[in-house]
Amino acid sequence: MSFGIVALGAKQLEKHFDGVVALDGVDFQVRKNESVALIGANGAGKSTLVRLLTGASIPDKGEIVVDGVVTNLRSVVDARHRGIGFIPQELCIAPDLTVAENVLISGWAKRGLRIAQDEELEKVDLVCKLVGLGASPMSSVLRLNPTEQRLVMIARSLVAKPTTLILDEPTAALADKEADRIVEVLNELRRSGLSM
Repeated sequence: MSFGIVALGAKQLEKHFDGVVALDGVDFQVRKNESVALIGANGAGKSTLVRLLTGASIPDKGEIVVDGVVTNLRSVVDARHRGIGFIPQELCIAPDLTVAENVLISGWAKRGLRIAQDEELEKVDLVCKLVGLGASPMSSVLRLNPTEQRLVMIARSLVAKPTTLILDEPTAALADKEADRIVEVLNELRRSGLSM
C-alpha cells in the first residue's frame, strides 16, 4: 500500500480488548480530496478503527499515516493538531449557548468561557457560511432545526482547519431532505480540498 498521497491511512492495525480481537491487520486509506465510506456489520470494528484514527485509542500494532507520514496519535488533541477532525453521530451541542459559543467551545479550555468579539465572530461567521448555515452566530442553538444543529457541529470542526474530517453517520437521524442538504455541504467541502 502506497501512502505518498494519503491524507489518512492505517497499515496492519491491530487492537485487542480483554483478549477479544477488535481489529486484526486492518489496512485503510483516504486520499487527498477523497470521500470514503466505511461500511460493515455491528461488531466489525468500524468504531474501533475510528477511535484509533482520531487518537481516542492507541493501536496495539500497526501504523497510522497522516499526510503520507507514519504518525503516532497519542490523544484526540494530538490528532486535531495533525489536521484530523471528528464529528460524532450523537448531536453534541450545548443547548443553552449560542451558535458562536457552540462553534468555539473546543477552544474554551485555553481561554475560558468568553468570546473575543470581533476576530472570533468573524471566524464563526466564515465557517457558518462555508457550511451554509444562515443563522446568526449570536442566535440560540435551541431555535435551530436538527439539520442546522448538525451544521453547527460541522462548523465547529472546521474552526480547527482540518485536512481530514471523520464523520460518524452524519445523516442517520435526519429525514431524506435534511440528509440531502448535509451531503451537499460535505460534497462542497470535499471539492474545496477536505478529505473525508
